[in-house]
Amino acid sequence: AMVVGSSIEFLSSYIKTTSSYAIYYTGSTITGGSRLVFEDSTVSGQHGLYTNGNQLNAGGLLYARRSNFMSTSASYYTMYLYGTGGKIDHDGSNRHSTGDVYINVQSLASGSIFVLNKSSVDYIQITVGSTTNITLTITDVTARYYYYGGNTVTDSVATVLDSTFSTYYYVTLSDARDGSLIVMNRSTVGYCYLYGKQTGRASYIIDQTTVSTTSTYAMYVTAVFRDSLFEVRRSIVSTSNRYAIYLTSQVYGTTVHRYVDSTIRTTYTTSVTSTYPPSQGALCYYYTYAQFNDQSVLEMDNNDLYVGVSTAY
Repeated sequence: AMVVGSSIEFLSSYIKTTSSYAIYYTGSTITGGSRLVFEDSTVSGQHGLYTNGNQLNAGGLLYARRSNFMSTSASYYTMYLYGTGGKIDHDGSNRHSTGDVYINVQSLASGSIFVLNKSSVDYIQITVGSTTNITLTITDVTARYYYYGGNTVTDSVATVLDSTFSTYYYVTLSDARDGSLIVMNRSTVGYCYLYGKQTGRASYIIDQTTVSTTSTYAMYVTAVFRDSLFEVRRSIVSTSNRYAIYLTSQVYGTTVHRYVDSTIRTTYTTSVTSTYPPSQGALCYYYTYAQFNDQSVLEMDNNDLYVGVSTAY
């Protein structure tokens, strides 16, 4: 491992290769107060920064400011970071281009920040394990895929703003809890999946966003909600296939599911059947699994629900 308190720093540096890895980090873990630092630097290759194995661990820090991480094609990584712990401090002054951003830290340290701003990449995958008080922000980014996964995530914020994900936006957390906030605002995505659990003042909000796809579901929600908020507001959720919003959700406590000023539609034209669930629908709570319990509430306010057949059940 790196010596406790030591650092490797790339300051005003230009690291470029036309093949393989611009920086390939292996064999020496970032732990015990040690740091890997990038400031005012460019890291460019088939892969930009690539860590081989669990290199970021408890007490370690990846710090990046005003740096560019680039890969030569969508098949490679601008940043590939694996670890069992440690902290990330990557603010919006950095840029990524072309390839995939892959971060998998099993117990990301409290206070970690990852901001991706004004970048064009292919795939963003962030897996954080169990953690508390982290901030993930994606702003003005164009990509195909967004994936945010983890175990118990407490008092944390994950936002997507003014961005486009042409294929999907996918969130799967074992439990987002105790004030955690997941928001997508002023963005456009192909289809949207939400899995896992929302507990104790956690919120999942889609606002001023267009979800549009030809897939069976534009938005698929299979999660347990307890004392939390699920809200779609001022948005368009649309598919030319069967279901615009499809939920198999258990809802408990004081949870609110709220739909406000939104257009929710399927233009699927095959005749609907009287079976349950019906073969298509604008907003479908699948009766076998989706149940409202305790003091939970479903609110509908000024929405346009559209089904592309003359007869519906």
